[in-house]
Amino acid sequence: TPNLYIFLYAYACNKTVDNFIFLDQVCDGELDCKDGSDETDCPGQFYCDPGNSWERISEARVCDHHKDCSNGADECGTCQRDAVSSSESLINSWAVLVIALAMGILIIVMSVKQGYNCWTSDTGDSKVKEIDRIYIVQIFFHDLLMGIYLCSIVITSIVLKYRGSYCLIEANWRASALCSSFGVLYSFSSHGSLLVIAVMSITRCITCRSIVAEIKVRTTIKISLAVTCLNLLHSILPLIPVSQLQDIF
Repeated sequence: TPNLYIFLYAYACNKTVDNFIFLDQVCDGELDCKDGSDETDCPGQFYCDPGNSWERISEARVCDHHKDCSNGADECGTCQRDAVSSSESLINSWAVLVIALAMGILIIVMSVKQGYNCWTSDTGDSKVKEIDRIYIVQIFFHDLLMGIYLCSIVITSIVLKYRGSYCLIEANWRASALCSSFGVLYSFSSHGSLLVIAVMSITRCITCRSIVAEIKVRTTIKISLAVTCLNLLHSILPLIPVSQLQDIF
């Protein structure tokens, strides 16, 4: 009978003969049934957003370190179980957040206090001490920025923690202007300290190796400004809309 033929060689979408398709149309990646039942519970398939979307990928592409689902669900959940140092694990660790916040506050307080004491200290008529003070104050300034960065990251992490799974919103967060600004702040502060220490060492080396060598305070300020500008340029370089620079942060 026609009904028997349908149930043997066709797929009934609603378990009725009112809406049926051929068997080779089941799990072929296209919605043929009106209710989409022909694309549910397909073997060997991973559903990116069960119940809300028919998007799916092969199970072989799950946890392969590449997000194939539009929401990134194929690289979340169990894929993070062994990644103790992963971003999601760090965000979910209150111990890490508390320690980072405490360190950030401590760095800010010490940088402001020691920087102020250094700036207001009496150097007398010694140009060497005056030059050293210029460099040391810059180091404290960059350390202050690093403390601000740590506190900002902790606060942002807490906000992201309550917005849901970080793995699912990671792509949007990394593409945001706030994340980019944090990247600039981190690069500027960390590299700034190293550059100032390097210039300070070179300055001392020049003045020690040559009796006639004398670096003026004004020259020191000009060098510091030039190094700061180069460091700032290096920090904002990844924000330039060039594909080769987009993934630096």
